[in-house]
Amino acid sequence: MSPEDYLRRFHPISVVDSKLGINASIDITRYISGMDEKGKTEWGKICGIIAGRYFGSKFWSVSDLIKQTQPFYIKGEKLIDPNEPWTEGAIRRAFGGRASPDEFADGLRLAVLTGRCKAAKAADYGAEQFGLDCNAFVGNWLGVSPSTSISAYAHGYGKGTPGGATKDVLVTKDIVQLPPIAEAKDIRQGTVLATFTASVGGVGNSHWRHIALVQSITPLSGDKFRITLAEWGRAGPFETHMTRNREVTLTTDKKPKGKDTEMLPGKKTLSFHTSWGKADEAALRVFLDSSSLDWCASRGWEVGGLYGS
Repeated sequence: MSPEDYLRRFHPISVVDSKLGINASIDITRYISGMDEKGKTEWGKICGIIAGRYFGSKFWSVSDLIKQTQPFYIKGEKLIDPNEPWTEGAIRRAFGGRASPDEFADGLRLAVLTGRCKAAKAADYGAEQFGLDCNAFVGNWLGVSPSTSISAYAHGYGKGTPGGATKDVLVTKDIVQLPPIAEAKDIRQGTVLATFTASVGGVGNSHWRHIALVQSITPLSGDKFRITLAEWGRAGPFETHMTRNREVTLTTDKKPKGKDTEMLPGKKTLSFHTSWGKADEAALRVFLDSSSLDWCASRGWEVGGLYGS
């Protein structure tokens, strides 16, 4: 599945569950960088209700659901298949801007099951609650944790446990560091494109500000190419998340224009100059080789799937 094809799965997501009375189409258009207060409230309420109603939690709390063996199963509920696997992590991702399309769909189903929204209002609820950001989209397509930081794709996490990391991050933290591409012939569909600035900012106060996936690249002449990207950099409908037919000039430069800070010292890189943010700060977008993750053939961090976290 190409990055563009995967992106289309979010625009819209069809959610049909006859037992719960849901027949909804939710278009994910919001940009959410991490869990906001709205998402935190819904995640807490839904997990607490499940813990109390189906697992006897005295305090109906998220922590009690986390303590359950993952994946967990909802037994004795006529509206849910008792053999369907669920994880607390998938619920958190649905309401924290990190979910795959299937996880968004199941987050909506659980919201109806727990009474957080009515089936007739499911589409409105999903549009209001759900969203995504750039590294969540890229991580889901690659099949690694969608909470992987942008800088980790360039530098890795190193030894030890990253501070504040969720369980899904820990599962794939040792495979997410991607080598830079040094020759244009090695750029392909699914190559990762990370944006580097001399200044630091954003989540983690990092030089690495944005991440995208190559949909296609076509040589023009010399070092000039035409590139199309799939990227979740802002709110909006499907085409907002596609950058089509942009003409770029590839370079081995390692410093943004007019800056002294070097990107990936000691490594051969291929990138193109660009600008970043409202201030149009000079930046580089560097190509990273994702081929080591090709074995993650099933796109999306699915509910009860390969990792179960």
